[in-house]
Amino acid sequence: MRRFLGIAVILYCFIATPATRETYKDIIHKAQTLTLQQDRLQAAQVLKRAIENESSKKIELELRKALHEVTTIFYSEKGQSIFEYGRSLFRASPLEAQEKLSLALKEEPGNITVLVEQARLSLFLGKCEDAEATTVLAQNINPYEEDAALLLSQAKACLQKTEDAIESLKKTEQSVYAFVVYAQSYLQKGDVAQAQSYLNLAKLADAQFPEIYFWDLQIKKKQSRAIEDSVFQYVKLCKTFVTKDFIKYSKEPRTCQEYKNIEIEFKNLLEAESKKET
Repeated sequence: MRRFLGIAVILYCFIATPATRETYKDIIHKAQTLTLQQDRLQAAQVLKRAIENESSKKIELELRKALHEVTTIFYSEKGQSIFEYGRSLFRASPLEAQEKLSLALKEEPGNITVLVEQARLSLFLGKCEDAEATTVLAQNINPYEEDAALLLSQAKACLQKTEDAIESLKKTEQSVYAFVVYAQSYLQKGDVAQAQSYLNLAKLADAQFPEIYFWDLQIKKKQSRAIEDSVFQYVKLCKTFVTKDFIKYSKEPRTCQEYKNIEIEFKNLLEAESKKET
């Protein structure tokens, strides 16, 4: 009987003693260990579950920072080198860039940095469905990555999924890029006033971003308003763009993509303005 009571007490103590709860630092360490083992997807899953169950905003930010690190880190110099080379070919040779980025992803499975660049290249090439699919894949790995959230809204606007684009934009940082996509989406919906209001916000954020004037031109054409100022501003800015400017505005890969077309379309108008200036 005494022996039975002794066993019962031990069992009670074992059951009643709460298990030691993992701290967020333990979880981050576990994810980092998995990363060292090159298990990016499992590391991301560990951190995502922790973020979903975390109530402290401060700790959640720490977990998100760790998630960003494990999903963007390059495992090898080879993978990073291929990626950097592919990115350098973005505008000069986009099809070759596409090939190199695919090779980089084979070396670095699940790397958000590579996936984001692939999605941007797809947008640049006008492959909107590919851009959307690649961005969704990136968000499945890390749903908190800001660049991927912006890209998803850009891809959806490109596909004229206007409501989805607007909904996606609500989850992004309110930047000049987001304001321009808002304007594009509302213009697609036929809400010209709302489109113009977002372009006004874009101008306040960064009046040197050429795409503001491209979409301003589209709005004015829709309203049968004078377009000269928008045409001149767009062409003028794009004409002076150099590599560092494209890098600065790389979050919108289609920056100045319509420059030559606009220049040809409004050749007479631009020539007349040029004569006035001389």
